[in-house]
Order: sequence, then C-alpha cells, then structure tokens
Amino acid sequence: MVRTKNQLEIYSRELKNIKEHSKAAFVASILKSKREMCPFAIEDPNLANLSYRDFLQYCKGLKSGVLGGSCKYYDRTYADGGWRPSNLAQNIIDRIRRFGPVMPEEVYSLCRSSGLCPYEVTRILAKRANVIIGNYNYVLVETVRNSSLGRAGIHMRDVNCVFDEAHSLPYYASGILSSELSLRSIRRAIREVKRFRLDGLDILRALHSVTISLGKTTYKMYGSDYEHIIPKELLLKEVSTKAGIDVKELPNAIDDFAVLGETVRRMRIKVGSRPVSYLARCASFLSDWVNMDGSGHVRYIRVEENARGRKTIRIGIKCIDPSLATRVINEMRSTILMSGTLWNMDYYIDVLSLNRSRCRSMEIPNPFPPKNRLILVDTAVTTRFEER
Repeated sequence: MVRTKNQLEIYSRELKNIKEHSKAAFVASILKSKREMCPFAIEDPNLANLSYRDFLQYCKGLKSGVLGGSCKYYDRTYADGGWRPSNLAQNIIDRIRRFGPVMPEEVYSLCRSSGLCPYEVTRILAKRANVIIGNYNYVLVETVRNSSLGRAGIHMRDVNCVFDEAHSLPYYASGILSSELSLRSIRRAIREVKRFRLDGLDILRALHSVTISLGKTTYKMYGSDYEHIIPKELLLKEVSTKAGIDVKELPNAIDDFAVLGETVRRMRIKVGSRPVSYLARCASFLSDWVNMDGSGHVRYIRVEENARGRKTIRIGIKCIDPSLATRVINEMRSTILMSGTLWNMDYYIDVLSLNRSRCRSMEIPNPFPPKNRLILVDTAVTTRFEER
C-alpha cells in the first residue's frame, strides 16, 4: 500500500523489472483511483477538475441510471447487469494475466479501446492477482475495502501487506475519518437551492448565519488558524432554532438534502454543466456531524486568513483516534510498516492500536556514507500553501 500516485508508479515499474529479469510468473493488479482510470473523466472537460467526492457520486449515479443514462464502459464489463465479467472483459483479463505486470496506462489503453471500464477490469483482476498495489484507502477505508478487496473474495486473514512511508499512517488515517465544510460551500448551496427552486433554504440560511456567528466569536477570542472546539449539540440547536424547526427534525431534513443534492447534479448535467452539488456536500457533512459519535472525534470551527487578509470560516469534524481506521491491520496475516523516518515503535503500536504481541521491529543501517551527503538550503522558497 502506498500513499501517493508517484509511489504507486515506482512499485509498478519495479514489478515489471522483476518480471523481465527473473522470468517469474505472477499476476499483479495495480489499483489507481476510479477517476484516474475513468475514460469519461479523462475525456470530458466537465469532469476533469471535479472533486473526488463529486466524481464518486457521479460514477455511482451513472452506473445506477439515476442521472438519466448509463455507463457504457461499466455495462460492457459485466454480463447481464450482474457481477460476472462479460466474455469480452474475461478475454482482456486473460491477456493481461499472460502479459504479466502491466502499467495502469497500458491497462487503460487496452480497456478503453475495447469499450471496457479500466477500473472494474483491474478490480476483477485483483481476484487472481499475487500482488496488489494501491493507496492506503484500499485497506483503511471500510467501504472501499469491501467494494474492492471484499468483492474480489480477498480476506484480510490471507493478506500479507506492506505499507510504504508508514510514518504518515497516523495522520493519514485520521484524515480519512475527518470532514470539513467551508462557508463558501454553504453559500454556493444556498445559490443552488435558489437557482433550482428547491426546498431547504431556511435551514441553509440558518447554517450560514450560525457559522458566521461562531466564526466571529472564535476570531475575536483566538485569532486566525485556531481550531476552537465546539459541542456537537451547539451547532444543531442553533441551526434548528434559527430555521424554526425542532432539533429532532434535522436528521430527516439532512436526508432530504442528500436526495435534493442528487437532483441538482442531474439538472446540471442536463444543461451541460459540471455534475457538482454543494447541497449534497452540505448534506454529507451535516450527516457526519450528526452521526459521528464517541470520543474519537472532536468538532471545531476555524477562521482562516490568507496573505491578503481575506478571511474564511470552516466548521469541521476531526478524528483524533487513527486506530478507528487502522485496527484492520490486526486482522491481516502479516503486515510490514516501513519508512526511513519511523521514530518509535511503541508510539505506532499505541496510536494505531496494533496487537503488541505480534509486533517486531528491525532497524537497517543507512547504506550511504555520510561523506556523500550534500545538503543545500534555499531560503528564497517556502512550502507555505498561500505563497506557492
């Protein structure tokens, strides 16, 4: 498992080199993201810069037909609308298996020319693969794990897994279970409701007003870039009061938002616009706000200020317990966490909730002589996002 696209490509090339030099017979499935392997996303300008969240909803809607059509690539990949690969898909998969490890670009080209979904073909291939390469999400995110590895009949108890750059696991695992909503997204959701004449304007206006009020208080007390912790109930009570509804009615209203959000997506597609829905984004965030319970999450509000002094407000849910995502590691047959910057074994065992009785550590000396090291510092550049 890798963290970035560049790392995925490095390991993909290494597998090809192993195959060419050793002549070993093995099958590899290299799982890039759905968007990176989708012919529509690559060819349609309206989908090119779509957020991954919006793309997944678009893909889901296209496959199910709720967006007014169907996905021709997906339909040709499976037989009779089921989970069994079509004859054409099976022929392509057999060709890939005979070739040995192939780069994702080669799989894409082969599938695209045959009218098949490259992502689904790669996922089917995983069932027969000896080696699978993908990003952390394929293991750490339960829904992704079930839809990819689970559907391929792969059980965690049979998996030997390697996490590259494992020093980033705690931060990454927390990030995938966290969520944030900006004031700008709320404003755009309000514009969507007005434009398409949908219900829910009172609640969105209340959310907008409460967010501004809490943001002003936070900025006055703590300044910018400070995550001020707020109770879950505070936002819900303030929004329901301003909207003139009972707080118990909010969950149903949020569910209605989700449905209306997909309506917005369909309407945008009809007029040739990008299939984004800020209303659906607000619904998703509010659903997380209501349903994410326990001590593993905190809720906050933060005011950001850029170099020009312009301010924006964000409300968020932050996961402070990475083990909510990483406990699955204990289910695997074996796992290697490797990195050049792992610093304390006990820290990772505790934070990731690993089974201590199964853990062993090994430190390998740096093979490069210190005299070969050259360190250059350019003080004229910075990694600060606002100044890039």
